[in-house]
Amino acid sequence: MELIGFVFLVVAAVVLRFITSNPAFIGAAAEKRVQRILSSLPSNEYSVFHDIMIRRPDGNTTQIDHIIISRFGIWVCETKNYHGHIYGKQSEKYWTQRIGRQRHRLYNPIWQNRGHVSALQEFLGYNVPDAIYGVLVFGDRVGLTIQSEEPVIRMRQLKRFITQFRAPKLSLFDMAAVADQIRRNNITDKAERALHVKRVSGKKRARLWQ
Repeated sequence: MELIGFVFLVVAAVVLRFITSNPAFIGAAAEKRVQRILSSLPSNEYSVFHDIMIRRPDGNTTQIDHIIISRFGIWVCETKNYHGHIYGKQSEKYWTQRIGRQRHRLYNPIWQNRGHVSALQEFLGYNVPDAIYGVLVFGDRVGLTIQSEEPVIRMRQLKRFITQFRAPKLSLFDMAAVADQIRRNNITDKAERALHVKRVSGKKRARLWQ
């Protein structure tokens, strides 16, 4: 019985390690933490949406981690829960992730999020393009050596970063209209979301071979 119990513990430990090291699990955990942070924003000033998928005019889809709507602007938030140390510049197509002696090439997440910002601008069609901004959020433990004029922050900085902006950009009517359009047009169909993930995965593989 003791041997069976020991084997069970070993198998459970291996399975748990596999799950918690899976990129999808790591990414989902990071997004959940950002959700908790954003849920602490005053609800009378901010409307927050998570895991939004919208259709672009060309028929393709874009998936956005988090959208924060307020009178002070609309923030498109991309969450990255990378480990190790990240090196990169805003102007470079690829960044480098170093974990110990290993190095991995990453598509510039600032460029990735610019695509999300552009998609949201096209989607909304409102006269608010100057009020839509991107912010890239990393975990608190990753090392960052990033040169960028666009905001690249850690999770612990997110709430203070968002709430520092107090200059009105949108009317209450615009806020409500934007939130309603996102709410009504968010794509929730599982098959279409799976197709989007497959398409994005193919793009990622193609970029790494360029």
